[in-house]
Amino acid sequence: MPVPRRKSKAKPALLKWARESARLTIEIAAQRAGVKPDAVALWESGEDAPSIPQLRKLAEVYKRPLVVFYLPAPPKDFDALRDFRRLPANAPEESPELAAEIRWAHDMREVAVEAFELTGHEIPTFEVTAKLTESPATVADRLRAALGLEPTGLGNVGDWYEAYRLRREALEQHGVLVFQITGVDVGEARGFSINHRPFPVVAVNAGDAVAARMFTLAHEVVHLALGAGGTCDLHNRGDQDRDRIEVFCNAVAGETLVPGVYLKREPEVRGVNRPVDWDDGTIRDIAARYWVSREVLVRRFLELGLTSPEFYRAKRAAFRKADVPPESGGGNFWNNYRVKYGNVVVAGVMDAYRAGKLTANEAAAYLRLKVNGLEVVQR
Repeated sequence: MPVPRRKSKAKPALLKWARESARLTIEIAAQRAGVKPDAVALWESGEDAPSIPQLRKLAEVYKRPLVVFYLPAPPKDFDALRDFRRLPANAPEESPELAAEIRWAHDMREVAVEAFELTGHEIPTFEVTAKLTESPATVADRLRAALGLEPTGLGNVGDWYEAYRLRREALEQHGVLVFQITGVDVGEARGFSINHRPFPVVAVNAGDAVAARMFTLAHEVVHLALGAGGTCDLHNRGDQDRDRIEVFCNAVAGETLVPGVYLKREPEVRGVNRPVDWDDGTIRDIAARYWVSREVLVRRFLELGLTSPEFYRAKRAAFRKADVPPESGGGNFWNNYRVKYGNVVVAGVMDAYRAGKLTANEAAAYLRLKVNGLEVVQR
C-alpha cells in the first residue's frame, strides 16, 4: 500500500502570488508542474495543499525560492532596488543571475523579520544617518563610533577572512543583514544594498577578492546611512545626482576604513606633506595593517594629497590586474553557507524552530536545506 505524501504548509496566497507574478495561467502552471489544473486551483484556494516534492516543482516553475511560500505575505516589489555597486565598463542591463540574487536577498530579509517576530526577539535598529552636505570625515567618524569599526580593533586579527568576518559581524550586531551573493560576475556588480527597515541589507559579491569585499561592505553601509539603498549606478554615467552619491560613498568608506588621522601617524607617512610615488612594499605593508586593498590605500594617499593622480591611476590599473578573486567551489560548505546567509537569518530561524514556532520542514524550507541539514546547523 503506497504511503501518502505529507502535505506542505505553503500559504495559498503565496502560491497564487507566485504564479501570477510569473505571468502563468493555472493551466500552463499545472502543465509545467506535471499536475492537473484542478489541483493548482485547490492549492490556491486553501482546500488542499501540495506535497513537499510538488511545492519544490512549483518553486522551479515559478522561479522562486521555496521559502517564499511560507512567508506571512507576498514580498514587496523587488523593483525598489534599482542600482548596485559596479565595476567600470559593465553591461547596462542586469543579468538573470543578479536579478535572482536580489530577489533572494529580499526573501531572506522577510525571513529574518518573521523569525524575530515569531520568537519575540527585539530587532536591533540601524540608526546611523548621513547627509551629502556633511564632510566624509564627519560621517566616517560617526560610522566607526556607532558600529565599532575602529581600525585598532583589528590589531590582533590573523588573516583577511577573519578581518572580513569581524566587520560583517559588527554590522549584523547593529541591525544590518549581511549576505554574500554568488553566481554573479564581479564585472556586473560588486554588491548592493536594500534600504528597507527593519533589517536593511548589504550584499557583497563572493566572487570578488576578499580585500575588495571590505570596501564594498563600508560603501554600501554609507548608502544605508543616506537612506538610499544601492544608489550607485556607475554604468549610468551622466546622472549628476547618482555620481555625487557614488563619490560621497567612496570617500566615506575610505575614511572609515583608513582614517586620515591614523594614516598620517604611520611611521612611513609621518612628516610627509607632499605627493610621493610610494614604493610597492610600503603600500603593501600599510594596506595590510588596515586590512584594505592596495588600491584603497593609494586612493587614500591621493585624497590626502600624499600622491599624484597619475601615480594613483597607474597603480590602480596594476593592482586590479594583480588582485585575483578567489577560486570558486573551494572551502567548507557549511562555512560558505553561513557567510552567504548571514548569522542573523540562520540564528533567527533556528531559534524559532527550537522554540516550536516553526516545524522542521518550515525551518528547512526557510534556510533552503534538507531537514537533516538542520542538525548540522544546530551543532
